[in-house]
Amino acid sequence: MGSSISKDFKDIPDITPNQAKGNQDKRLVVVGRVSGVENVIIPPFGSNDAVAIKAQAMNEYVGGGCFRQEKQVFAGFSAVDFLIRGADGAEVYVDVTTLKSWKFHVLETHIAWAVAYDPAKGGIVSTAAGRGMYSQRDLSPEAKKWHDAFKT
Repeated sequence: MGSSISKDFKDIPDITPNQAKGNQDKRLVVVGRVSGVENVIIPPFGSNDAVAIKAQAMNEYVGGGCFRQEKQVFAGFSAVDFLIRGADGAEVYVDVTTLKSWKFHVLETHIAWAVAYDPAKGGIVSTAAGRGMYSQRDLSPEAKKWHDAFKT
């Protein structure tokens, strides 16, 4: 399993969920498998459900002088309560009701291109095929919920 720790945590050693017990008020880097407690988040693009998602949707368009420019359609972060389970079976419950007290380092898992509203398809469309691949756009049913919550 690869890891990527932000600079905020570089001086804090990785520990297991079992080692984390009793250290609730300290800054910790707990390593283990993650699972949702009651539910998971369905992403706006892609298909990997998660307990924390950071999404940014950009739309490419041709600006003045035929230069390609990008405009942010929406950006947002969402998380649900989850468990971190160690190899020994010990678990740590992460309560995200006080989201501002947590610092998440979320890795990129999916890129969506050519994000736009398509009235013929009845919602927001995108493609994972790359920049300018408009003919390969498909409906992204969950994107509308994210757009409505986080539109810029």
